[in-house]
Amino acid sequence: MPSPHTELTIVSVASEDAGRLVRLEGELDLVTAPALRARLPEFDDQPLVLDLSGLVFTDSTGLAILLEERARRLERGTELRIRGATGQTGEMLERTGVLALFGGPTTADHDA
Repeated sequence: MPSPHTELTIVSVASEDAGRLVRLEGELDLVTAPALRARLPEFDDQPLVLDLSGLVFTDSTGLAILLEERARRLERGTELRIRGATGQTGEMLERTGVLALFGGPTTADHDA
């Protein structure tokens, strides 16, 4: 039996030396990715760090949103970094080679 869908929530927003830190929780997928896409421009005032440690699932649509935002920020001369990608999300980002694009450690780095 499939699990019920978990919404995506921006749990917290804070400023730190690396820029604006936004912590996500829930699922980043076909259903929730458009809402995240709409919110990301709110954080254009400085580099963005997305903390993905609260994600329980990410699909290819979520991955596409991350890559689109990275490209948009590169065009604007700012940065998008990812931290805390673990579980299914971390594995997908690492297997696709995407995690390295965002300056995130690999799963092996987490285990060391």
